[in-house]
Amino acid sequence: MDRDTPVPRRRRTESRHAGEPSSAVAVETTNGKSKTTWLWEAGGRLVETQSVTAEQTSATITEEAEDEEWTDDALPLIASSRPLPHRCPSFPKGRSRQDIAEWHEATRVAYEKAANDPVSNPPILRETKGRETPSSSEVISMRQREMLFRLSSSIVSISSTRVGDDGVPVWEFTGVVIGPSESDEHARILTTSDTVCDFEGKLLNRKLLVRLPNKAIKNGELLFFDRYYGIAVLEISVDMPLRCPSFVSSPDYGDKVFVLARDEDSSLLTTSGRVMCHNETHVYRNYYLYVSCVLPEASIFGLVIDRNGDIAGLAFFVDWSKTAVLPSSIIRTLVEMERNFSCIARPEHRLCLRAVQFLDMHKREEILYQHNIDRGYIVDKVAINSTAEIIGIRRGDVIVSVNGVCSQTMPELEEYLLSLGWKFLERKNKSSKIVLKLKVYDPIKCLEHTLSLPLGFYCLTAVKERVKVQVTEKISPDIKRKKTTTVPIPSGRVLRPRKK
Repeated sequence: MDRDTPVPRRRRTESRHAGEPSSAVAVETTNGKSKTTWLWEAGGRLVETQSVTAEQTSATITEEAEDEEWTDDALPLIASSRPLPHRCPSFPKGRSRQDIAEWHEATRVAYEKAANDPVSNPPILRETKGRETPSSSEVISMRQREMLFRLSSSIVSISSTRVGDDGVPVWEFTGVVIGPSESDEHARILTTSDTVCDFEGKLLNRKLLVRLPNKAIKNGELLFFDRYYGIAVLEISVDMPLRCPSFVSSPDYGDKVFVLARDEDSSLLTTSGRVMCHNETHVYRNYYLYVSCVLPEASIFGLVIDRNGDIAGLAFFVDWSKTAVLPSSIIRTLVEMERNFSCIARPEHRLCLRAVQFLDMHKREEILYQHNIDRGYIVDKVAINSTAEIIGIRRGDVIVSVNGVCSQTMPELEEYLLSLGWKFLERKNKSSKIVLKLKVYDPIKCLEHTLSLPLGFYCLTAVKERVKVQVTEKISPDIKRKKTTTVPIPSGRVLRPRKK
């Protein structure tokens, strides 16, 4: 604070909104004709609230990254006074005909109230005409066919059946070789978590079989899975050369890519499309890219390959118009984190976000001219009773920056959150929390708030003991770091069985 700036005078507020705690304290700073109001909330941190207009605010100002704030203490949260959106009542437990009829009527009333409520249905999120259409696929050239054929030695088929079921295996999943295990006699296979767990992440008692490109069948052993990212790592014995493809691809939006998968007969199937300038949250997963093609016939999982033959990500079925992709940069971080710590950690913000840069052009113009915002993350959904909701983040708000930085894409934001998870594992303190400093813009009142969001870490162990007891932990475990340093995924290495 400059010498010419008067020292803030603290006073306790006399008029409060309904439900606002009495511990909230306001500080007013007067400098000439301007007045700034400061609120002490969000765990005792100074939170600035300023009136914002299109002439005063410029979202294109470059901000420097701020120092990260960590804490090992439990932070008291002070609930925000911002109104909550209308919500449908819970489904009746009794499930009698009368209770269900009353529930349907209450739900209808809630939808009618929410339709015209700016908190429940923010104007910034309302559907508009002129939606962009994806580009069409192109014909695969002979050179590209040869490139995909060379990759076929690293793509396998996987069968997941109930233990004790002696029926014919159904090869409905695809996997890719990601490198050797502890010895060169075994290889690691990356595939979808649908092979081993249900939708809620509960481990299933499954018999895993892996069919290699030469039709040889191997027993697969589960090493690790994470339902949030949708991946699982298996281990198999190696008796033939297997090529490890490179995970260095970072395709740009608009680039052509190929989606590969194997069918029930282990035949290699291919489709092609382009990376879409599309941003959509799927079950609180903000990190997906999208390509303008569907998975090959009868496939729910596949690999995305760029023009150079490098893996650009893992493909997941979403709908019949596009395919969701977990980028290779995130896959590298997950695999390296699991190898170094036998664990994967990430902060849980429980927000569904969409990047402003990937909205339709007419929607971006509307937001720019009405609110002078051309970057940031639009809050599409806030989990009920989450920390973000308690401190005042609402659907339709725009998060302008996170710790002073605003990444342009959702995968970049996810990589930043995973880097915080890496630091959390290095701290070896399961009670540690990261405090994110968010600049949040309220488009209804044209106010910009600076909020402190303390977050714990969702931590999944990746050791075999978790698989044996068939338990998915949702608490931070005791961290035991290996002596090894960061181990990158092998690039272009050929795994061969050792000679006896």
